[in-house]
Amino acid sequence: MGDTGTVLRFERDGAKADSIVDTGGSNSRTAEHFEGAGDDSQPLAGDAAALQHGAGTGDKQALGYSDPVDGNKVADAGEKRIYSRNPTTGAAVAAVYCKADGTIMIESLNGADITVRSTGRVTVDSPDLRLGKGGRKIACVGDFVAGSVRGVTIVAGAPVPLIPIPPTPPTETAGVPFVGQIISGVEGVEGGTGDGTGE
Repeated sequence: MGDTGTVLRFERDGAKADSIVDTGGSNSRTAEHFEGAGDDSQPLAGDAAALQHGAGTGDKQALGYSDPVDGNKVADAGEKRIYSRNPTTGAAVAAVYCKADGTIMIESLNGADITVRSTGRVTVDSPDLRLGKGGRKIACVGDFVAGSVRGVTIVAGAPVPLIPIPPTPPTETAGVPFVGQIISGVEGVEGGTGDGTGE
């Protein structure tokens, strides 16, 4: 038979974890904590807990929890969002949000850093990679560049403008057009918000 209650505290000892739950009438029960394989999370005091009878400590098992803080849950139909919370206020502070239109958002909600860590290669496979909201595309090693060079040569003692290969006519100010390829780049890339602050 199922039951509900309010989490008072959470205790973990290695792989074993229990929720101490107030089931009403000043009664508290110790419920064995269960979560999906691969999940690593714990409830906060004040969360609602769904319980069922079990053979574990306190003869109860906690199968799920509900966050009581208004505004933390914003996912719409067909969407998936996971988030972490401030243990004192219960407010959401970081989220990974998979939206119904295919958009994926990784977001720090309190201004904290976001770190991607790996001891191996990190590959971002996208035809359009940008830094900063509305930022410009990132130039990479191997990309082609175009420009012009202005210069002169000395012929029979007189300066003569460099002459490009036809059909491009030489000019006095535009220079000789060229096409090249980026062959080197920096190891670290920093990007700003696109507002000129660099933050």
